[in-house]
Amino acid sequence: MTDCTSHLELESYHDGELSPDRRELLQRHVETCGQCSRELRQLRDLSDLLTPEDSGDMTDAELGRLHADVSEMLEHATPPTLTFPWVRALCAAAASILIIAAAWMAQPQTIDRVPVASSGQDWQELAMGKPMQSLPPGADQPGLADSEFAQFLLDNLQPREIHANN
Repeated sequence: MTDCTSHLELESYHDGELSPDRRELLQRHVETCGQCSRELRQLRDLSDLLTPEDSGDMTDAELGRLHADVSEMLEHATPPTLTFPWVRALCAAAASILIIAAAWMAQPQTIDRVPVASSGQDWQELAMGKPMQSLPPGADQPGLADSEFAQFLLDNLQPREIHANN
């Protein structure tokens, strides 16, 4: 580390971001301070490394050699081979399955009609599996005994066969 505080402005000096007066003062300082002079030289070297150089256009002779070399490489190149020969068979099988599935899905499908409930009673028959009996007399009244209602539920919730009318 340096005791000189001017090194803090060296990057701005290098990038041309200082005012002309400050730039002139720092230039005189760099000429007398070895530490700042080395740091500025390192900044310039790094900047030179990172700046692309213009290689210029290729001459006709260089371009011709390049084309000849590429053509020769292509003539002697071997076509790529599969590292795993079973991959080709697997791809063929997958393609076949895809084609068969697409053909199967393209066929018109017939849909069997499912009985649809049109009224409350029909819905009960479809859902419960049998015709639903009406509630016992007085069931909507608060006086119905729990045992009578339980027996009514047991009688009406027994599964039975549905005979659908087609």
